[in-house]
Amino acid sequence: MGWSLNTAFFDIAASEKSVLAASDFYIPFEIGPSQADKKTQIMDFKSNLRTAIALMRPQGSEILFAQYAEDSGKNRFFDLENMLFYNLGPSAFADCGGHGISFSTLPDKAALCRENGLKNRKHVYRYKCLPLPAVESHFADLPLMAEWTDVPLDHREAGTPAKYWKAIRCARDRVTVFDYAESPITSCFALRIALCLPKEVRLASTIKPLIDGVVCAFHGEDARCLACLTDFCVRQCCEKLAVPNQFPAVLGKREFIRPYRGGRSVLWDPADDLCRLALITVSYGTEDSLFSGEIYKLPEC
Repeated sequence: MGWSLNTAFFDIAASEKSVLAASDFYIPFEIGPSQADKKTQIMDFKSNLRTAIALMRPQGSEILFAQYAEDSGKNRFFDLENMLFYNLGPSAFADCGGHGISFSTLPDKAALCRENGLKNRKHVYRYKCLPLPAVESHFADLPLMAEWTDVPLDHREAGTPAKYWKAIRCARDRVTVFDYAESPITSCFALRIALCLPKEVRLASTIKPLIDGVVCAFHGEDARCLACLTDFCVRQCCEKLAVPNQFPAVLGKREFIRPYRGGRSVLWDPADDLCRLALITVSYGTEDSLFSGEIYKLPEC
Protein backbone atom coordinates (compact mmCIF):
# COMPACT_ATOMS: atom_id res chain seq x y z
CA MET A 1 0.00 0.00 0.00
CA GLY A 2 1.60 3.27 -1.08
CA TRP A 3 0.88 6.94 -0.79
CA SER A 4 2.05 10.16 -2.39
CA LEU A 5 2.25 13.83 -1.54
CA ASN A 6 2.65 16.60 -4.09
CA THR A 7 3.25 20.24 -3.18
CA ALA A 8 4.56 23.34 -4.89
CA PHE A 9 8.04 22.70 -3.47
CA PHE A 10 8.42 18.92 -3.14
CA ASP A 11 6.94 15.55 -4.07
CA ILE A 12 7.06 12.23 -2.19
CA ALA A 13 6.04 8.74 -3.37
CA ALA A 14 6.24 6.13 -0.60
CA SER A 15 5.48 2.55 0.40
CA GLU A 16 6.76 0.06 2.99
CA LYS A 17 9.60 -0.87 0.62
CA SER A 18 10.62 2.42 -0.96
CA VAL A 19 10.54 6.19 -0.66
CA LEU A 20 11.32 8.60 -3.48
CA ALA A 21 11.35 12.34 -2.81
CA ALA A 22 12.14 15.27 -5.10
CA SER A 23 12.55 18.79 -3.72
CA ASP A 24 13.51 22.31 -4.75
CA PHE A 25 15.88 22.46 -1.74
CA TYR A 26 17.97 20.07 0.34
CA ILE A 27 17.52 19.38 4.04
CA PRO A 28 20.39 20.92 6.05
CA PHE A 29 21.43 19.94 9.56
CA GLU A 30 20.62 23.49 10.64
CA ILE A 31 18.77 26.10 8.60
CA GLY A 32 21.15 28.99 8.01
CA PRO A 33 20.56 32.57 6.83
CA SER A 34 20.72 31.59 3.15
CA GLN A 35 17.70 29.29 3.61
CA ALA A 36 15.80 31.32 6.22
CA ASP A 37 13.12 32.35 3.71
CA LYS A 38 12.40 28.65 3.00
CA LYS A 39 12.35 27.49 6.61
CA THR A 40 8.65 26.55 6.69
CA GLN A 41 8.87 24.58 3.45
CA ILE A 42 12.09 22.82 4.49
CA MET A 43 10.64 21.77 7.84
CA ASP A 44 7.46 20.54 6.13
CA PHE A 45 9.51 18.49 3.64
CA LYS A 46 11.72 17.09 6.39
CA SER A 47 8.75 16.09 8.55
CA ASN A 48 6.97 14.29 5.71
CA LEU A 49 10.13 12.57 4.49
CA ARG A 50 10.90 11.36 8.02
CA THR A 51 7.36 10.00 8.33
CA ALA A 52 7.66 8.11 5.04
CA ILE A 53 11.03 6.59 5.97
CA ALA A 54 9.84 5.57 9.44
CA LEU A 55 7.12 3.42 7.82
CA MET A 56 9.60 1.36 5.80
CA ARG A 57 10.03 -2.26 6.88
CA PRO A 58 12.97 -4.33 5.53
CA GLN A 59 12.30 -8.06 5.79
CA GLY A 60 14.57 -11.10 5.99
CA SER A 61 17.90 -10.39 4.28
CA GLU A 62 16.86 -6.90 3.20
CA ILE A 63 18.72 -3.78 4.30
CA LEU A 64 18.10 -0.08 3.76
CA PHE A 65 19.73 1.29 0.60
CA ALA A 66 19.73 5.10 0.23
CA GLN A 67 20.73 7.35 -2.67
CA TYR A 68 20.96 11.09 -3.23
CA ALA A 69 21.60 13.38 -6.20
CA GLU A 70 21.39 17.11 -6.83
CA ASP A 71 21.81 19.61 -9.65
CA SER A 72 24.40 21.83 -8.02
CA GLY A 73 27.39 21.56 -10.34
CA LYS A 74 30.78 20.65 -8.92
CA ASN A 75 31.23 23.59 -6.56
CA ARG A 76 29.25 22.26 -3.60
CA PHE A 77 30.82 19.57 -1.45
CA PHE A 78 28.64 17.34 0.73
CA ASP A 79 28.85 14.05 2.58
CA LEU A 80 26.26 11.53 1.44
CA GLU A 81 25.78 10.15 4.95
CA ASN A 82 24.90 13.66 6.15
CA MET A 83 22.45 14.35 3.35
CA LEU A 84 20.70 10.98 3.63
CA PHE A 85 20.76 10.27 7.39
CA TYR A 86 22.36 12.76 9.77
CA ASN A 87 20.51 15.87 8.55
CA LEU A 88 17.15 14.09 8.76
CA GLY A 89 17.73 12.83 12.30
CA PRO A 90 18.72 9.20 12.95
CA SER A 91 15.51 8.44 14.88
CA ALA A 92 13.62 8.30 11.58
CA PHE A 93 15.59 5.14 10.73
CA ALA A 94 15.07 3.32 14.05
CA ASP A 95 12.86 0.59 12.54
CA CYS A 96 14.32 0.28 9.06
CA GLY A 97 18.10 0.18 9.48
CA GLY A 98 18.57 -2.51 12.07
CA HIS A 99 21.05 -4.90 10.43
CA GLY A 100 22.42 -2.91 7.54
CA ILE A 101 22.51 0.44 5.81
CA SER A 102 24.03 1.28 2.45
CA PHE A 103 24.22 4.48 0.44
CA SER A 104 25.48 5.78 -2.89
CA THR A 105 25.04 8.56 -5.37
CA LEU A 106 21.93 8.37 -7.56
CA PRO A 107 23.14 8.02 -11.17
CA ASP A 108 20.10 9.17 -13.17
CA LYS A 109 17.62 11.07 -11.06
CA ALA A 110 15.75 12.50 -14.06
CA ALA A 111 14.86 9.03 -15.38
CA LEU A 112 13.88 7.79 -11.93
CA CYS A 113 11.56 10.74 -11.33
CA ARG A 114 10.01 10.33 -14.77
CA GLU A 115 9.38 6.61 -14.22
CA ASN A 116 7.66 7.33 -10.90
CA GLY A 117 5.60 10.30 -12.05
CA LEU A 118 7.55 12.90 -10.06
CA LYS A 119 8.80 16.25 -11.24
CA ASN A 120 12.60 16.21 -11.70
CA ARG A 121 13.41 18.79 -9.05
CA LYS A 122 16.89 19.95 -8.01
CA HIS A 123 17.34 17.49 -5.12
CA VAL A 124 16.28 13.84 -5.11
CA TYR A 125 16.32 11.38 -2.18
CA ARG A 126 15.70 7.67 -2.60
CA TYR A 127 15.37 4.97 0.09
CA LYS A 128 14.74 1.33 -0.79
CA CYS A 129 14.67 -2.08 0.89
CA LEU A 130 17.07 -4.33 -0.99
CA PRO A 131 18.40 -7.86 -0.35
CA LEU A 132 21.92 -7.73 1.04
CA PRO A 133 23.40 -9.75 -1.89
CA ALA A 134 22.05 -7.18 -4.35
CA VAL A 135 23.86 -4.39 -2.48
CA GLU A 136 27.04 -6.44 -2.12
CA SER A 137 27.14 -6.88 -5.90
CA HIS A 138 27.94 -3.15 -6.23
CA PHE A 139 31.39 -3.90 -4.83
CA ALA A 140 32.18 -6.69 -7.29
CA ASP A 141 35.33 -6.08 -9.35
CA LEU A 142 36.21 -2.81 -7.58
CA PRO A 143 39.98 -2.46 -6.94
CA LEU A 144 40.74 -3.09 -3.27
CA MET A 145 42.91 -0.43 -1.62
CA ALA A 146 43.02 -1.63 1.99
CA GLU A 147 41.29 -3.90 4.47
CA TRP A 148 41.23 -4.43 8.23
CA THR A 149 40.06 -7.55 10.08
CA ASP A 150 38.57 -8.03 13.55
CA VAL A 151 39.83 -4.76 15.00
CA PRO A 152 38.75 -4.48 18.67
CA LEU A 153 36.50 -1.60 19.72
CA ASP A 154 36.49 -0.27 23.27
CA HIS A 155 32.84 -0.46 24.35
CA ARG A 156 33.57 2.00 27.16
CA GLU A 157 34.32 4.82 24.71
CA ALA A 158 31.64 7.10 23.32
CA GLY A 159 30.79 6.61 19.66
CA THR A 160 32.91 9.47 18.31
CA PRO A 161 35.31 9.49 15.33
CA ALA A 162 38.18 9.22 17.83
CA LYS A 163 36.96 5.76 18.89
CA TYR A 164 37.26 4.29 15.38
CA TRP A 165 40.38 6.25 14.41
CA LYS A 166 42.23 5.04 17.49
CA ALA A 167 41.02 1.45 17.08
CA ILE A 168 42.45 1.16 13.56
CA ARG A 169 45.66 3.05 14.33
CA CYS A 170 46.31 0.76 17.32
CA ALA A 171 45.79 -2.38 15.22
CA ARG A 172 48.37 -1.92 12.46
CA ASP A 173 48.99 -5.69 12.38
CA ARG A 174 45.34 -6.24 11.38
CA VAL A 175 45.50 -3.81 8.44
CA THR A 176 46.57 -4.81 4.92
CA VAL A 177 47.28 -2.18 2.29
CA PHE A 178 47.12 -2.85 -1.44
CA ASP A 179 47.13 0.62 -2.99
CA TYR A 180 47.67 4.28 -2.16
CA ALA A 181 45.82 7.37 -3.30
CA GLU A 182 47.42 10.51 -4.60
CA SER A 183 48.13 13.06 -1.90
CA PRO A 184 45.80 14.76 -1.26
CA ILE A 185 43.16 12.34 -2.55
CA THR A 186 41.04 13.49 -5.48
CA SER A 187 39.54 10.19 -6.62
CA CYS A 188 36.37 8.73 -5.14
CA PHE A 189 36.29 5.60 -3.01
CA ALA A 190 33.90 3.06 -1.49
CA LEU A 191 33.70 1.67 2.05
CA ARG A 192 32.42 -1.65 3.27
CA ILE A 193 32.28 -2.11 7.06
CA ALA A 194 31.04 -4.99 9.22
CA LEU A 195 30.37 -4.44 12.94
CA CYS A 196 30.11 -7.31 15.44
CA LEU A 197 28.62 -6.05 18.72
CA PRO A 198 27.38 -7.56 22.00
CA LYS A 199 24.14 -5.57 22.02
CA GLU A 200 21.97 -3.65 19.59
CA VAL A 201 22.65 -0.08 18.53
CA ARG A 202 20.84 2.41 16.33
CA LEU A 203 22.93 1.95 13.22
CA ALA A 204 21.85 5.25 11.64
CA SER A 205 23.27 7.09 14.66
CA THR A 206 26.58 5.25 14.29
CA ILE A 207 27.21 5.91 10.59
CA LYS A 208 28.62 9.44 10.75
CA PRO A 209 31.23 9.01 13.53
CA LEU A 210 32.12 5.55 12.17
CA ILE A 211 32.84 6.77 8.64
CA ASP A 212 34.60 9.93 9.85
CA GLY A 213 36.89 7.92 12.12
CA VAL A 214 37.68 5.25 9.53
CA VAL A 215 38.48 7.74 6.76
CA CYS A 216 40.65 9.83 9.10
CA ALA A 217 42.52 6.66 10.12
CA PHE A 218 43.55 6.09 6.51
CA HIS A 219 44.58 9.71 5.90
CA GLY A 220 48.19 10.63 6.39
CA GLU A 221 49.07 13.57 8.64
CA ASP A 222 50.07 16.71 6.79
CA ALA A 223 52.21 19.29 8.59
CA ARG A 224 49.24 21.47 9.58
CA CYS A 225 47.67 18.89 11.88
CA LEU A 226 50.73 17.52 13.69
CA ALA A 227 50.56 19.85 16.71
CA CYS A 228 46.84 19.23 17.22
CA LEU A 229 47.25 15.48 16.72
CA THR A 230 50.10 15.30 19.21
CA ASP A 231 48.12 17.23 21.84
CA PHE A 232 45.07 15.02 21.26
CA CYS A 233 47.09 11.81 21.58
CA VAL A 234 48.72 13.01 24.80
CA ARG A 235 45.32 13.72 26.31
CA GLN A 236 44.08 10.30 25.13
CA CYS A 237 47.17 8.56 26.58
CA CYS A 238 48.14 7.16 23.18
CA GLU A 239 51.25 9.24 22.45
CA LYS A 240 52.74 6.55 20.20
CA LEU A 241 50.00 7.25 17.61
CA ALA A 242 51.17 10.85 17.18
CA VAL A 243 54.35 9.84 15.31
CA PRO A 244 53.87 11.08 11.72
CA ASN A 245 54.00 8.81 8.68
CA GLN A 246 53.95 5.56 10.68
CA PHE A 247 50.57 4.54 9.20
CA PRO A 248 50.00 4.19 5.41
CA ALA A 249 48.21 7.19 3.89
CA VAL A 250 45.83 5.09 1.81
CA LEU A 251 43.50 8.07 1.32
CA GLY A 252 46.22 10.70 0.98
CA LYS A 253 47.61 13.26 3.40
CA ARG A 254 45.24 15.83 4.88
CA GLU A 255 44.68 18.13 7.84
CA PHE A 256 42.13 15.66 9.18
CA ILE A 257 42.16 16.97 12.77
CA ARG A 258 42.23 20.56 13.98
CA PRO A 259 41.55 22.51 17.20
CA TYR A 260 37.93 23.33 17.92
CA ARG A 261 36.17 25.61 20.41
CA GLY A 262 39.32 27.41 21.43
CA GLY A 263 41.34 24.23 21.67
CA ARG A 264 39.03 22.62 24.23
CA SER A 265 38.04 20.01 21.68
CA VAL A 266 39.02 18.78 18.21
CA LEU A 267 37.26 18.77 14.86
CA TRP A 268 37.65 15.69 12.66
CA ASP A 269 37.68 16.61 8.98
CA PRO A 270 38.04 13.63 6.64
CA ALA A 271 37.57 13.70 2.86
CA ASP A 272 34.42 11.61 3.20
CA ASP A 273 32.66 13.71 0.58
CA LEU A 274 34.59 11.45 -1.83
CA CYS A 275 32.97 8.33 -0.36
CA ARG A 276 30.30 7.67 -2.98
CA LEU A 277 29.38 4.11 -2.05
CA ALA A 278 29.21 2.50 1.40
CA LEU A 279 27.78 -0.56 3.07
CA ILE A 280 27.64 -0.94 6.85
CA THR A 281 26.30 -4.19 8.32
CA VAL A 282 26.01 -5.26 11.94
CA SER A 283 25.60 -8.58 13.74
CA TYR A 284 24.87 -8.98 17.43
CA GLY A 285 25.56 -11.39 20.25
CA THR A 286 29.36 -11.46 20.22
CA GLU A 287 31.28 -11.29 23.47
CA ASP A 288 33.58 -8.51 22.24
CA SER A 289 33.05 -5.48 20.00
CA LEU A 290 34.94 -5.89 16.72
CA PHE A 291 34.83 -4.39 13.27
CA SER A 292 36.28 -5.24 9.86
CA GLY A 293 36.19 -3.43 6.56
CA GLU A 294 37.54 -2.64 3.14
CA ILE A 295 38.31 0.47 1.10
CA TYR A 296 37.85 0.30 -2.66
CA LYS A 297 38.79 2.66 -5.46
CA LEU A 298 35.90 3.86 -7.59
CA PRO A 299 36.45 4.31 -11.32
CA GLU A 300 35.12 7.87 -11.41
CA CYS A 301 33.61 10.63 -9.30
